[in-house]
Amino acid sequence: MTDEEKKQETTTENKSEESEKSEENGVEEKETSTPMMDNAQAIAERLEKANEENQKNMDRQEKINAETSLQGRSSAGVGIEKPQRLTDTQYAEALERGEVNPLGEDGII
Repeated sequence: MTDEEKKQETTTENKSEESEKSEENGVEEKETSTPMMDNAQAIAERLEKANEENQKNMDRQEKINAETSLQGRSSAGVGIEKPQRLTDTQYAEALERGEVNPLGEDGII
């Protein structure tokens, strides 16, 4: 073993002994806060607040959806109105009056 390895072992042993002593005495060691830890805690708090707000919005939306579905709005009896198809004679008459554009129907004009 080199001198550096011996020093590291002794420092780790000293630290473990100190932590054991502090645990025995009932004294908790304070963790030093770093800017990175502070930023992480701030981000976590913002996420928690955002999650709470999101949950409130989701609850509100569920209530709105329930009320809408209970209001009895339905499309029963309402059909899609199809455009009336002209017979050949009706088409010819409409063409003479200028109401129908045969090229426009084909997408040419």
